[in-house]
Amino acid sequence: MQLLVSVEDAPGGERVCAKTPDGAVTVEVVPAPGVPDEGSCQLAVLPDGTARVVEGELPAGARRLVTVRAAGVSAAELRRAVASSSEPGPGRAGEPGPALLALRALGIFPGEAPGSSRGRPAGKARHRWRPELAELPLRVRHEGSEATVVWEARDRLRVLAGAALRPDPPLNRDGSLGFAARFALRLREEHADAISGARTTEDIVLRSVNEVGHLLYFAGTNSWRVLRDDGGRTLDELAR
Repeated sequence: MQLLVSVEDAPGGERVCAKTPDGAVTVEVVPAPGVPDEGSCQLAVLPDGTARVVEGELPAGARRLVTVRAAGVSAAELRRAVASSSEPGPGRAGEPGPALLALRALGIFPGEAPGSSRGRPAGKARHRWRPELAELPLRVRHEGSEATVVWEARDRLRVLAGAALRPDPPLNRDGSLGFAARFALRLREEHADAISGARTTEDIVLRSVNEVGHLLYFAGTNSWRVLRDDGGRTLDELAR
């Protein structure tokens, strides 16, 4: 399913919108929490990119709180989409519906880590940090980027100095920057003092595997399967 994604400035951050070409389904994510109405719900976005519906207490470690609104999707469908990684689409049993696809296009993965398999219960952690993982240098060679990363703690990954960054962001068909590219460029701006051209000059500490992928190669793939130890095992395998 094709989706059109737009980004514009909004109070407190950016307003991001994904919609089907015919305009039948539109999903909007706004940074200001506000008070959810009947046609919206609130999501807590965690460091690994997964999201949880907020029902009472805010989940520990949440990086941001957003309000999700939808047009062309009922309130019940929207809440089902954000609460589950397997929201069905009309007439396509078992396939994601437009609301869930739109959320994924906006970099929000309800109830699952990016690239996780179907059928896993929502909210169950797929990857876990363990102290022994901090002893393993993780190598990245993807889309022109090359780096060594150390997963020092659950929410602390260090990209060692001397990493080669993918120099140019991928563009949408109309030549515009997508949401992932814009997020990655903003991340690089935040660490501009440690970057010269397309190479890092100092260690950069990030909060998630998702951020590592954005910084190094503008994301676009499951970064848990890009980072590997010297034996060739992916971080996806190592962190289970």
